Amino acid sequence: MSCSGCHSTGLIPVVDEVKELSLDNRIALGFNNDEVEQLEDVYPDPSEFAAIVADDSAFYQRSLDQLKLPTRGGDPVSSVFLRFDRDMSLKDAAGDLGLTPDDLQNNLRELDPVLQVLDRGVIDRDDFTALYVNSLCLLSASNENAPAVAVCDAAQALVDAQ
Repeated sequence: MSCSGCHSTGLIPVVDEVKELSLDNRIALGFNNDEVEQLEDVYPDPSEFAAIVADDSAFYQRSLDQLKLPTRGGDPVSSVFLRFDRDMSLKDAAGDLGLTPDDLQNNLRELDPVLQVLDRGVIDRDDFTALYVNSLCLLSASNENAPAVAVCDAAQALVDAQ
């Protein structure tokens, strides 16, 4: 997340001088022929490097566009992450579980008691995440497309261990 604050529109173009400076100073740095060859293989020429950076930045921009994330203003990746990481309301938890808020409200008693806080407030995202799979299993038990039994058994075991 911290990187995307400065790189919200892609990579920051720079002129890579590592190869040139290293080759110019190979004797002072004590490089042998194998190390010089390795430098030449690993580091592209500045024009190649610039093209790689431009291509990577264009790919990143296209990805943001496809996801319909803003490419101006605040960092879009951080914004989405910070929104995702906020405390969750009943409405948020219901959406994550594929339910309406009313359906989740009506089924809260069937779930782990920690989730009862949603009846009147919010729950920390990490606390909800710890109970998500188990909750999904309990709420989906009668569905045709329920999670695999082994997954649900493992999720229940984690809840029981707490």
